[in-house]
Amino acid sequence: MFAEFIKNVDFGNKAELYKIDTPFIQEPRWEGDERIETEYLISSTASIFGVETLVFPATEKGEVINFGDIGGRKGLADPATAIEEMGYVIK
Repeated sequence: MFAEFIKNVDFGNKAELYKIDTPFIQEPRWEGDERIETEYLISSTASIFGVETLVFPATEKGEVINFGDIGGRKGLADPATAIEEMGYVIK
């Protein structure tokens, strides 16, 4: 699986938009949720309660589709590493 860095995103912190080669698909988690299918992810680093980087499904324009994180972890301060830890090779 490959991910390509597209651009930095104005998210109020360090955030990066990536295009992935295989669409991310997420079936509804809770009642009222819709199915998500996208080729874009935002990886965002914040340090509100200690540093963490989280990954969210996104649109081509760099807008978050759903704020239910799909990757990342506490203690990580690098958006690219969060994408790589999801199994993507950044090209």
